Amino acid sequence: MYGFNAQIQKPKQRLKYQCLLSTIIWTVIILVLSCISWVHDLIVAEHDRIDDPIWWSLQEWCLWYLLTPITFALLDKLQQLNLVNRKGYFTTLLPMYCTAMVYQAIFDVFVYQDPILGTLVYFAPSHLLILYISTLLWHKLWKTPEKVSSHPAMLLVDQGKHKTLLPMHDIVSLSAASNYVEIHSPSNTYIKRATLKDLMQKLPPNLYIQCHRSHIINLSCIKHIERKPSGSGLIHLNNGHVVPLSKRYYSDVRSLCAG
Repeated sequence: MYGFNAQIQKPKQRLKYQCLLSTIIWTVIILVLSCISWVHDLIVAEHDRIDDPIWWSLQEWCLWYLLTPITFALLDKLQQLNLVNRKGYFTTLLPMYCTAMVYQAIFDVFVYQDPILGTLVYFAPSHLLILYISTLLWHKLWKTPEKVSSHPAMLLVDQGKHKTLLPMHDIVSLSAASNYVEIHSPSNTYIKRATLKDLMQKLPPNLYIQCHRSHIINLSCIKHIERKPSGSGLIHLNNGHVVPLSKRYYSDVRSLCAG
């Protein structure tokens, strides 16, 4: 079992396995739907029969032979880019959903002469359910579990038009900036499309701490802390930056510095 799992983790083997699994699942589903239709027409009165051809379910659902492995591959890419979040899911699954609905509408117009609105209303929940189940299946089989104790040694960040790998220990502080996070090293500033919460999970907890709702600092880079009468403060870092310290996080920062 271990060898089998190790093999499908390789990109080519993984894609091959995903395509094979998708083919098997959809073949079974299509056969079951065809049998249900056939049995229904066999046991009901003639005027109540559906009279669909035996291959009708293949015509209706064959597109998912292609869309399901594509969905798996796109989810794999999200995981590689550390974008497995709500926005990542939305930008990945929405095009798949729209493609399926457009195909369904075109197919029903030309084959059954059904109105487009009726097709969209009837099939919208079905295709949404398919994508939901596909995502759950991907989570079960291929999503790498997040381990709190596992922290990468490097972080992929943006530097101008290029991407670069920044060693974790070189990060002095991180600051939230709209949909991005500014990452400060001793000599440069980088950006990464992420949230502070996401990046905090990747940082070693014994070295980094949140000092403000919009700032995270490297404890080893603190030069000194300036306390204000209000209970908040300012943290002076050894790269020359000054970061606000909110009253909420003051005691945590102070206890860790003392430790």
